Amino acid sequence: MFGYPERKSENAIHFLRSVIGIALSLALVLVSLSCKNPHKNPQNRNPGPRRISSETLEQARKTFIDAQQADDLNGYTKAEELFLQAEKKYESEVTLLCEIGGFYSDYHRFLVIQNDLRGEKRLLDLAMEKSLAWKSAYEKAIRLDPRHTDGFTGLARYYLYGPGQDPRKAIELLNQAAKTMPSNEFRYHDIAMAYLALKDFDHALKYVEMDINHAAETHDEMTFRMSQEWLGHIYVSKGDNEKAEAMFKEAGKDLEAFNEKNHYYWGCPFKALGELYAHSNKKEKAAGYYLRAADIESTNFDTQFSAARSSFDVGDLRDAWIYIHRAMALTQSSKFTELCDRIHKEMTSRGIAVGDIPINPPDDFLEAMIAFEENRLEPSLAHVDRVLTTGNNEPAKVLKGYILLYQKKYEEAEDLFRQVAVVNPNEAGVLAGRGHLALVRKDFGNASLLFASAIDATEIEHSETTGNRDPRVIYARVVSETASLGMAWSMTYENRHEEAVASYDRILSSNPEHMLAMIGKGDSLMGLHRVEEAETLFRKVLEKHPDNPNALADLALAEYNQGKDAEAEKNFLAALQYDGERYTCPYEGLGLLYLRQGKTEKAKDLFEKAIKINPEIDYKKFNELAKIYLSEGKFDEAERLLKKSIENYPYDKEATDLLNQVRRN
Repeated sequence: MFGYPERKSENAIHFLRSVIGIALSLALVLVSLSCKNPHKNPQNRNPGPRRISSETLEQARKTFIDAQQADDLNGYTKAEELFLQAEKKYESEVTLLCEIGGFYSDYHRFLVIQNDLRGEKRLLDLAMEKSLAWKSAYEKAIRLDPRHTDGFTGLARYYLYGPGQDPRKAIELLNQAAKTMPSNEFRYHDIAMAYLALKDFDHALKYVEMDINHAAETHDEMTFRMSQEWLGHIYVSKGDNEKAEAMFKEAGKDLEAFNEKNHYYWGCPFKALGELYAHSNKKEKAAGYYLRAADIESTNFDTQFSAARSSFDVGDLRDAWIYIHRAMALTQSSKFTELCDRIHKEMTSRGIAVGDIPINPPDDFLEAMIAFEENRLEPSLAHVDRVLTTGNNEPAKVLKGYILLYQKKYEEAEDLFRQVAVVNPNEAGVLAGRGHLALVRKDFGNASLLFASAIDATEIEHSETTGNRDPRVIYARVVSETASLGMAWSMTYENRHEEAVASYDRILSSNPEHMLAMIGKGDSLMGLHRVEEAETLFRKVLEKHPDNPNALADLALAEYNQGKDAEAEKNFLAALQYDGERYTCPYEGLGLLYLRQGKTEKAKDLFEKAIKINPEIDYKKFNELAKIYLSEGKFDEAERLLKKSIENYPYDKEATDLLNQVRRN
């Protein structure tokens, strides 16, 4: 399960627009922007050009994501150091400058929120400093490339959402961006917000409606709902609460089902309705919607606080007590403590004992497992670490072990499995984890036995678990998926592709978008020469994960096998842009392609590079380079390569035949 490199989190930069000096007309609009939506965000909807990659940059990105998830100032500081190191190396790289600008915009957001929570002037001063770095990065990008769309949009957002508010300047820059990319529909939202800040409601409505129309045309339901919500905020600003209420309700229609279907955690329409009713003095209605939002956004402290405050306002001390403790479990703030004290005082006056109200914090283990199944490792790890701070929890240790395997921290993972095995040596999760460790050691026989035992021990029918949120059921499914995936990889390795496809289908029956199962099934379909089916599957993966290097390289290989050389070359090169320092398959694929085209020296260089990066996996690169050496009469070098090929993959007949040929010479 863990042979693929870790996919970077798709979390958009969570841009909270409650910043210094915000225009009064945006006061209510800002309420919804405290909602964190990890999948869609108007400020980060344009994927832009592909990113450059280096070890320092990858470390910076990971540190940044970790800092976001943990709300960790030290993490942001470390990420900044790494980004600045990368900037020195790639000082003229416009795409990197825009990425750094995005980092500083989020750093600024984080500091503003922390200042709001703690009231520390140093945080406000630091926020101002980072806002200038945000502005500077985008200005430098524009100087280097006056036609770079992201430079203009990033700088526009500084003038729109940063401390130096200038909506007219933002509109000017967004129109410049439109000239560089006329089809860039992502500017609609920002232009609408600029006009809203200017209280030009007609233009604001026009651009949000354009966003809605485009979302409808492209069948983007998430953007469609978000734009409906924003339309509601504009109606609030116009004083038309009736239309605002209708739009919020439309955006929130069947919201829980929509979130569950798409693995979203978006409760902004309910928060907006809560705020609308609170301002209209309909406190009971407000409390009801705040509570619904809080149950969706279980890791958003602001949403938990709003639910607690509104419950207290209507005299519901039970929910007020529960949700204020959920907020305080997520972060510390004087306003949280103050409300908690007020609730406790009121409970005492009514003779309600604290022990009479069980505090049920958000189920971190449940959220950790859901995030893990969705391949969102950073939030999964954050949740599971919170579980482990409360004491021993064997399933949580197993899940953390799986994450560590994914991160190739094998010794740490093995230590966790060992701890659980002391208590229960036959625990199914441990068996599956140890099966993957056996795969890493290329002990395929033992791996298969461990996976089979884990699958038998879970005794679960995947298709019957869909929609079930019982943590015990989901844990059994995670373990079974992990074991089934390992079993399928072992079968693929042994050329048992029909059986492997069945094992992948077992996972996909309950989790149709399981990325690794889809890629693995595609690989086995390739092994069965069902290339067109494999290509369809790889394209499906790329629809949701467009920058996944494994899916890109596999798609390229499928195209190569069908003689589509130009398309194959394009996708092999694209895969290298995302992970060219660790992932060898694109080098091998390009080598095969160039070898077929008679570009032997070019192919030879690529095979040698692939072997240098990772000599412990795969075999094709060894076979093909050995063939080149044989043609050059370098028999000793060819023999060495073929022995390594067989060591890596003893089931390949070609390597054995070539080795016999070498020995005859």
